[in-house]
Amino acid sequence: MGRRKRIGIFFSYNTNWIGGTYYWLNWVNALNTLPDAEKPEIVILSNKKDFRFVQTETGYPYLVYYPYKEGLSLWQKMLNVVPIRMNGKRKFFNRINVEVDALMPCEIGVSEANPIPDSKRINWFPDFQFAHLPEFYTPEKYVEARKHSLEAAYLSNKLMLSSEDAARDFHRLFPDSKAKVYVQHFTVTHPDFSMLDTDEVMRKHGIDRPYFYSPNQYWAHKNHPVVIDAVAELVKRGHKDVLVLFSGKEWDDRNPDYVPSLKQKVNDLQLEDNIRFLGFLDRKEQLLIMQQAEAVIQPSLFEGWSTVIEDARALNKFVIASDLDVNKEQLQTNVRFFERRSEKALADAIEQGQFGVVPQSYNQYREAQARAFLKMIED
Repeated sequence: MGRRKRIGIFFSYNTNWIGGTYYWLNWVNALNTLPDAEKPEIVILSNKKDFRFVQTETGYPYLVYYPYKEGLSLWQKMLNVVPIRMNGKRKFFNRINVEVDALMPCEIGVSEANPIPDSKRINWFPDFQFAHLPEFYTPEKYVEARKHSLEAAYLSNKLMLSSEDAARDFHRLFPDSKAKVYVQHFTVTHPDFSMLDTDEVMRKHGIDRPYFYSPNQYWAHKNHPVVIDAVAELVKRGHKDVLVLFSGKEWDDRNPDYVPSLKQKVNDLQLEDNIRFLGFLDRKEQLLIMQQAEAVIQPSLFEGWSTVIEDARALNKFVIASDLDVNKEQLQTNVRFFERRSEKALADAIEQGQFGVVPQSYNQYREAQARAFLKMIED
């Protein structure tokens, strides 16, 4: 057998963007579906704790730990720039000195402190939300997002995007970019939650009747208000037992008033018995709650490629989704779309019922994506 491909992945566990954490776990898990001879070696650049998390969550047989500390101090950054020599050699912090066939997700450009050649560096840009919803950005955050997108467009050799919709945005915004663009639809792999007692989990969270589930993170573009207004509309129509569950970390330092405003809206509309905030859930409990739901609601005003939708697809759940082009790219069956800013359209979609699904084989899709990922590495 020839040498295994070696892929380096920068990894950190981040509850403020849990989707980014699961994004790379999902790729490791997808590669684990390949026959043993085709599995690449994966070098995890992280701290020891995060590396062990990857080991536990994936069980991938060819993981290698490479110590890497995110976020250098100011003096460390200065020493990386100023030509100070120690023992006759330049001293660098976070110098990457590992042989890999690909390194991702990379900071843009090549530096002495990170001398992996450009041909092996793959940048990942999740989406171009700033160009669609600038009102959700402070001026500083907008400038930062625009700067990162310009760097991705003009300093990347290889650029990985998560959807054809994002690729269209990229080519529209940066028509003269020379970056080689690869669309990689990520998939999900779920931990085994079959040992959980469904009745116990329902009692724990006070779930006492059929419900809909919307597990988006609490970011403004996830569009929770339209769900609350749709529930108010359904109650007004006589559906007084309708129940929607939200979950996720109830804090965003960019918008600290968002969750309190949602809870106040629920109180003002007297929907406390119709909308529940479950907080940040254990992943297995989250999946069980999704599995038992009538349907999953994905109301977002913008997405790059939705982990919520992938979770629902893997569980063969029906999805009520906003009418984004990317959602239509991601879902062709087991879905009902609604106009994303209309609470009445969402209420209609819920009221219509009939949430049966056409069973699909998700494992084949996961393996196909793993092969597409390796093909990108080899290109």
